[in-house]
Parts: sequence; structure tokens; C-alpha cells
Amino acid sequence: MKGAKELKSIREQMSEITNEFFADHLCSRSFNKTFETDKNFNGEPYNVTRKMDLTKVKKKIKDGEYVGVSEWIDDMNAIWDNNIQYYSLDHYIGNIALYYKKKFAKKVQKLTATNLVNYHNQLIELLNNVNDIVMNPPQSLGLTPKSGIPAEFMAPFTVKRIQELMKNVQEAGKDGKVEQIRECLVNSGIDVGDGPVEIDFGKIGRNSLIDLENLVKKNI
Repeated sequence: MKGAKELKSIREQMSEITNEFFADHLCSRSFNKTFETDKNFNGEPYNVTRKMDLTKVKKKIKDGEYVGVSEWIDDMNAIWDNNIQYYSLDHYIGNIALYYKKKFAKKVQKLTATNLVNYHNQLIELLNNVNDIVMNPPQSLGLTPKSGIPAEFMAPFTVKRIQELMKNVQEAGKDGKVEQIRECLVNSGIDVGDGPVEIDFGKIGRNSLIDLENLVKKNI
């Protein structure tokens, strides 16, 4: 029998881990607000592209903005990295941020990997790296690449792409295409039952997502 933690969804585990850090008084007090400044603690230029804090992460989880676990991991790591950059490791808060970064890394390692979107996106990233090596071999080898993996096959399911798909599926459902959507999911090996169609996009495999995309494109 699977343990209770294995039965929790990825979103529940993300929320649980984030709340654990938020409930930690020292962590929450230090990392629940974003720096709105262009100077670091020592007055030097401070510029980050991903401004993030625990409050923002909690809200994004609540609002369902994370399609895969990788986006959440990137946001959490941005909290620690931004503080390390702002204070540096010469300051005690910089060292606190490093401590929580290591603690978070251990939590992530234990995270149940049931999110197929994240899993497939990691495979695509790996394939992209392999494809880049194949298409750009060292000149010393004297090799000339003939072909690579088609670009359309390499495109990952980003948050934006999933959101667009969700929107189009909802519109197709309103236009009376529910049975077509149900049939598409069933043909992809997904059990949707006999009641209303409820789709957990985070647990749908890549091929099924592509099938859904092709279906709703016909109805746009």
C-alpha cells in the first residue's frame, strides 16, 4: 500500500513545502517580501530578472499558476539566490538564505514525481541538449550534421502554452465539443468516467496534450 505522502498531488506537496518554510519564523521574516531596489546591501548595483518571495509563491500556488513543478522550484530558488546576491555571504542573512536553499533542495529531492508535464519537459530539455551536440559537433572531428530533431517536436509545454490550451478546450466545450474532447482523451488512454469532463492538465502526458491541441485547433 502506498504511503499517504505518495497519494498527495504535486500541487498539495508544493503547497505543503512552501507553507513549511512560511511557518518558519526566521525564514518567513527574512524572505516574505521582495526587494524593490537597484542597489544591494553594500550599495552596489543589484538587478534580478525574477523578483520573488514566499508570499508571491503561496499566491501563485493558490491561483493555480504553476503547471509543472519546475516553475515552482525556479521561483523558490530565486528567493534564496536573490537574497544571497543582495546581502552576499559576508552577511548573516546571506548565509541564512544559503542554509534554506540547501534545505529546500533536500525537500525537492523527496518530492513525488507524478507531474507528467514536468517530466516530459525535462525529457525535451535533455533532447534539446543532445540535439545541440549532434548539430554542432567539434570541428576537430570533421563531422557534418545532416539533420536534427524537428523543432516542433522539441517545443516544451510551457505555462503559457498550457494556459492557451486550457482556454481553447473550455471554448470548445462551450461550443458543444465535449464528446469530442472526451473521445480524444479516451483514445489517448485517459479515463474520464461518465460524468462531466474534468481535466488535470498537470497529469496528462505529452502525446495527449498534443492530441487535445490538434482537436481544439480544428474548432478555432
